[in-house]
Amino acid sequence: MDYYRIGRVIKELRMQRSMTQKELSELICTQGQLSKIEKGEVIPNSSTLYELAGRLGVEISYIYEQASSERSDYVTETFKIIRQAIRDRDYEKVSEIIRAEKNNQLFQAPASRQFLTWHEGIIAYYTERNVERSLQLLQEATEITHQSSVYTERHCEILNSIGIIHFEEEQYDKAIIHFQKALDLLSQTPHEIDITIKIRILYNLSKACHLLKRYEKAIKYARQGIRACKRSEMMYLLGELYFQCASSMLAAGKEPSKVSQLLEQSLALFSLQEKHHFSEVVQQQLKMVNESTYMQVVPAQRKKES
Repeated sequence: MDYYRIGRVIKELRMQRSMTQKELSELICTQGQLSKIEKGEVIPNSSTLYELAGRLGVEISYIYEQASSERSDYVTETFKIIRQAIRDRDYEKVSEIIRAEKNNQLFQAPASRQFLTWHEGIIAYYTERNVERSLQLLQEATEITHQSSVYTERHCEILNSIGIIHFEEEQYDKAIIHFQKALDLLSQTPHEIDITIKIRILYNLSKACHLLKRYEKAIKYARQGIRACKRSEMMYLLGELYFQCASSMLAAGKEPSKVSQLLEQSLALFSLQEKHHFSEVVQQQLKMVNESTYMQVVPAQRKKES
């Protein structure tokens, strides 16, 4: 193994997560030691590497695998393509990639097999509508690299995927159980790495609670998601969270003016992001709320005038 690559992998993971050397090394080693590790000047001992991996949200085996693979860049790029295809709902493309790479020796390491199995479970549902096979594959994925004392970001993402399958099947109670477990485990990771995972889980929790008419909880989770977006200064799902919060507040009979304010914030974000379909939905909701408020206010004014 080229031990220089261990340092390079650690640095790449740290940069992907927008962490400073100080943040990564805190209570593990000195910043100077981490700098030498990343430059390949020193080899970290197993305990130091274990703690660094935990804070980076990966298994220690993942770092060794990436450092050992001469084609790790190819694996990483393939994963990026799969994730983008999932966001684009291009499930056929994901299916084709998995078929092509499943038996590729480069993808036989546990972390790589886990990633492919995870996405094989997703496409089993969306291309075949095979719920049983989908959940079986997703469960297998959680067990590939699972250790009783270590939960990685990916483990939480897979639990979120399981929750989504239950949500799609209108099994909202089961969905909430998995979303909540994913959220709880995410809080136990040594370092909150990718805030988008937390935001996504909170949004899913809010939607599921809303559909079960647990409006107060739906509002709570939506607000938590909004705060997470604001703290991290990102727009990821922020428009959706404003809309979800407004919808739950409206269903719960909250003050219309506050609902309107949330809808207007949602509309502004969707317009900025050119999410035209969402904008139309929000505009319809906003019109309904404003008309409802008008119908309540006008009779009251007439009563005063008389």
